[in-house]
Amino acid sequence: MASQRRALTQTQWTAFLDTAELCPTPQFVKLACEHVLRHWPSDLDISHVSIPATARDVVFSVFERAEHEFGWQYVNHALGYITAAKHGLSEPELLDVLSCDEKIMDELVMKTELPRRRFPFLLWSELRQALGNLLVFSGVDNSCVMRWSCHLVQQVAEDRYLTRTVKRDRHSALADFFLGRWHGVAKPYRCKQRVEDGILATDMEEDRDVMAQPLVFPSAPTEVRNGEEEGDDGDAPVMTSDATLRYNLRKLSELPYHLVESGRLQVLRHSLLTDYQWILTKLKASGVASLIADFDPLVPHLPQSSEECSASDELRLLRDSLVLAGPSLRQSPGHVAAELLTRLGPLLNGSGSGGDDGSGNKGNISKKWPLLQKLFDAALSEPAASVTPLGCPFKTAGQHAMSVLRSHSKAVTCLALKQAKHSPCRFARPSPYSCGSECSSPNGYQWTREARFIGRL
Repeated sequence: MASQRRALTQTQWTAFLDTAELCPTPQFVKLACEHVLRHWPSDLDISHVSIPATARDVVFSVFERAEHEFGWQYVNHALGYITAAKHGLSEPELLDVLSCDEKIMDELVMKTELPRRRFPFLLWSELRQALGNLLVFSGVDNSCVMRWSCHLVQQVAEDRYLTRTVKRDRHSALADFFLGRWHGVAKPYRCKQRVEDGILATDMEEDRDVMAQPLVFPSAPTEVRNGEEEGDDGDAPVMTSDATLRYNLRKLSELPYHLVESGRLQVLRHSLLTDYQWILTKLKASGVASLIADFDPLVPHLPQSSEECSASDELRLLRDSLVLAGPSLRQSPGHVAAELLTRLGPLLNGSGSGGDDGSGNKGNISKKWPLLQKLFDAALSEPAASVTPLGCPFKTAGQHAMSVLRSHSKAVTCLALKQAKHSPCRFARPSPYSCGSECSSPNGYQWTREARFIGRL
């Protein structure tokens, strides 16, 4: 209070201290001083004022005051987008999403005249200032994003602005933004104008100037020409190092999350998880663990039977292939083409485990897995896949091998196992072609860390 040159009367201090005794936490005192007490004038009659009793009530009162000042619909949508984001939103991202929100723009156009259908930054800056330190800036994915200051504020915002009825809409709007759906495209809308007889609606469309969302941002890297010395003329190809590329980390991190939360699993399957360029870029930018984590939300939706081959089974086979290739991809992400060709090839050609469809035509099994076939063809066209091993020296997905133990280049002589479903677990000796020791379980049981060493092999 002293830093803000504010002071309270003795009656006001007494009333506040009596309330603080009911919730004696530093968080409540800090929030109350910053968002309640500093708004009290010295001549305020405290007997007619309701003081928030908990820290949650303080946050709730701040949101109510913002809704009363700026309008419920605008505050509900703007703060709902920030709450729905996985790691927060930057100010340009939020302005782009609000500019594509027709409910917000229709309400804004009815109140004021805009030179173009674009949400003004000034209006957002006023709301951000009213929220105070409930909203903080932090560095995420090489960007400065806005996020809630603590878990309590996040919970209150979810309960108020991310209810079940609107949650999918918020996530779907963010997914469209990171997909780049409205970049360079005129978005249609119904223009509502007030006339003497009422409101006239006209179908129109306008570009909202939304930023592009490529996997890799264009940059000006240092150019090194093969076989060309300084001063020579020629048409040698320009080689660009991966270290100079600017990956779109925001899209790589946020897009899979919003597609899952909005229920758009088909887009996630077809446009991301089985797209070669997405897999390659995600491996180089975020690593194999982050890529495999994108498959995890879909695991509950996948069939548990390994005998039935369906579109969802393709994701399970692809995920298992990435898990088995994990040690190699951690060291060299650019080798993903060779790994996919070697591990998926036997499955698509019918020579691997599970490749026979039961009719004797093993080659027809690729028709059952069109997504894997598309990924296989894309990997085959990559220059990095020009050198691939003959045959199948690696473990393929669908066999007993489920994972790879890192840092074990030799035979493993001692294991920590846990019996699952009253069925014994087994262990496969490490392959001379693999980078680690491969765990196997014939019935699909996974290893855990909760058991002791039970013996030696």
